[in-house]
Amino acid sequence: MNTLKTLSLFLFAGLFSSCWLANADAMDQLTPVKPSAQNQSAAHPFSYDKTPLLNPDYPPQYVVKKDDTLWGIANKILQHPWQWTDLWAANPAIQNPDRIYPGDVIETHLEGDRPVVTIKTSGTVKLSPKVRTVPLDNAIPTIPLSNIKPFLSGNRIVNPQVLAGAPVVVAHEGDRIIAGTGDVIYVAGLSEKDFTHYTVYRSGEPLMSPKTGDPIGITAVYVGDAELLKTGNPATMMLANTRGEVIQGDKLLSEDPATKFQVYFTPKAPSRSINGQIISVDGGLAQAGQFQVVIIDQGVEQGLEPGDMLDIYSNSRSVNTLSTTEEFDKEKLIEVPGHKTGEMMVFRTFDKASYALILKADSAINIMDSVQNPS
Repeated sequence: MNTLKTLSLFLFAGLFSSCWLANADAMDQLTPVKPSAQNQSAAHPFSYDKTPLLNPDYPPQYVVKKDDTLWGIANKILQHPWQWTDLWAANPAIQNPDRIYPGDVIETHLEGDRPVVTIKTSGTVKLSPKVRTVPLDNAIPTIPLSNIKPFLSGNRIVNPQVLAGAPVVVAHEGDRIIAGTGDVIYVAGLSEKDFTHYTVYRSGEPLMSPKTGDPIGITAVYVGDAELLKTGNPATMMLANTRGEVIQGDKLLSEDPATKFQVYFTPKAPSRSINGQIISVDGGLAQAGQFQVVIIDQGVEQGLEPGDMLDIYSNSRSVNTLSTTEEFDKEKLIEVPGHKTGEMMVFRTFDKASYALILKADSAINIMDSVQNPS
């Protein structure tokens, strides 16, 4: 053990523990869109200096705490936390990412001009991923899970036509006008060849492209789960795990069993050049701050993946150089350029849009602010 060489830092993916999710079974069935081979082949490579830069005041030794996140630790060590992946890739001995647990010791130093990190558990250097007896739900997450929980186990972005043509709740058992967990509902438009388990959604905010004005999706707000009891028109279904009241007009969608929702991801730079905008803030607000969820108009079709980091920039604006006594003259307006206002991480992707969590906000972040590759 005394002759072991210090290993280059490898990436530790955050664990999305089931203890934070309202419905573990529903979580296993989540199926957002994944990049197709065609999309990948059309990628435009985006290059940057991959030499990770340490913070001037990086901690030579850091003991992982229970409430830490992978992002928080990377932010303490690196000037650009999204370079965490580049450090991991520098270690060819590591085939798969391991996880960081409370009590692990992270030691950082320089070898020449490149950062080197050793991870110790119970005083032993970690040489490679290995089976651990520590429960999985003790591993630290990538980002704060409480902020994104509703967007992992429920809400999604869908094509407006898909939601419009989905099976619909037409009535409840008895004379009730609302229903909840354990209640029976009747659903029209359900094919006998369809699945037996569905998710109930309510139509939310329509999402439009800021560049073209074309619809790019609609938010489907999670209401609950439903299980088929009897086929027919209408079909008979029972509600489970409702988050709100199910009403007439709510829609049902099945999940694609061919793919699974990615529950582990790591901060990294996108593989393509990204140029998008924030088109919605959770809660219908006009501005957002740290640890708030936003929707951007970039998704799988643009090459985004969960874990991709993006910089946020304010838009340029025109200001008046006139005094209050002068007559308005548009030729005396000058344009003030936009500036970087924060950083975000994409955590769930769809065809033409994505959910992202703002991890850093140096000033107020607004709808229509620009997002692009980290610099």
